[in-house]
Amino acid sequence: MDFCKRKQDLKAKNVPKPERIKKRREDHRLLEEAIADLNNALNINTTMNLNQIKCIFILILIAKCNFYNEKYTEASNDLKKALLKFSDLNKYFFEKNLWEQIDPRVMFIINGLIIEQILFNLGRVCEKLKKKQLSGWIFNKMMEISYFRTNEIYRKACGKLYKYFEVEKENLQFSNCKSLLSKITRRLKRYGSNKKICILVSENLLKYFNSSYELREVLLRCVDKYISEFDLVSFMQFDLSIQCYVAEAAKVYNSKIFRETENFCKYSGNIDEDQRIKTNFYRAMNSAISILINGETNTLESTEDSNDKYIFSFLFAEDFRFGSNDENKAILNGLIKNKISLYNFFFDDQIQESKLLKIKKYLKDVVEGFVIRVKNFKIIKQAFQNISNKGIQKNILNSTFENHKYIL
Repeated sequence: MDFCKRKQDLKAKNVPKPERIKKRREDHRLLEEAIADLNNALNINTTMNLNQIKCIFILILIAKCNFYNEKYTEASNDLKKALLKFSDLNKYFFEKNLWEQIDPRVMFIINGLIIEQILFNLGRVCEKLKKKQLSGWIFNKMMEISYFRTNEIYRKACGKLYKYFEVEKENLQFSNCKSLLSKITRRLKRYGSNKKICILVSENLLKYFNSSYELREVLLRCVDKYISEFDLVSFMQFDLSIQCYVAEAAKVYNSKIFRETENFCKYSGNIDEDQRIKTNFYRAMNSAISILINGETNTLESTEDSNDKYIFSFLFAEDFRFGSNDENKAILNGLIKNKISLYNFFFDDQIQESKLLKIKKYLKDVVEGFVIRVKNFKIIKQAFQNISNKGIQKNILNSTFENHKYIL
């Protein structure tokens, strides 16, 4: 039971103050009884050395009880004890070579759950103690290092960080962080947010990639499975011009059109020579941005109520280029001002380090940007899953809490 929420509900329902005080005393009594019972259980487990994992979770529960009882120092101490036991547990696991007896994947999940619970509750305690900078650092660190994430906890941590950014001096970095936090929070809500997605595919890729048929089927399955019925989806295939175009419409209509469009994700055959096709990435990106901001009340900058916008581009690294610095800046400004996420899927066997550095540098100012080396189709599925609101694990790609990533 969330005692803080219960207290707020009583106020919202205009329950008389004497009755609220009475219920609050009852809550304190229940919490004290729970702490006593949990301490007994902890002593039994510790004395008999029964289960160290259980001891850690008991300490976390005691910390929660003290937190709801407004004993924040005691809660902090309980979480520190849990963290020490967590360290001892991992040390014991390696010293005794337990990976030979226990599947390491089990410990991987358990470790993720434990560190998430400890850091999240420690962040809440620091917030109550008016240590907001430390609290923000802890929530940020939780999202950076917790490789197993619970959607509800992740959403709450993003919400708290978003509030901290509201009081900071406004600049591009803070603005991008706020936008990303807001976007992630909406993804994690039960019903998610309205989305606009534009899929770009290079003709070079379709001509020289030996599994273009499989790519087509993967994209169709991902759109069917992970995009909500009334999210808006569009598609473009490009070289120097747009070779195949499916206009923006709700997925419930466009999914069928994608399947029935003969040239969807299929090389158009416009050049027969055995040479790379020239592409105009600027024209494709400019068209995609125009589609995504079409119909917005303010085309210069998105509002919180507008659709979350995504471009998923599938190409070779050489296709990611602009004809001039003006084109470069124009696309970057369009991505930033309209809070558009850019997911780039590169199918190269090897990307030159200099080219990779330029792309990563380009993406560091956008709200959310990915450089993804496609070694198998699973990573494409995970990217669509990342923005989905269909009740599955989200933000799989967010291995660290940054606005741009490079994923092998």
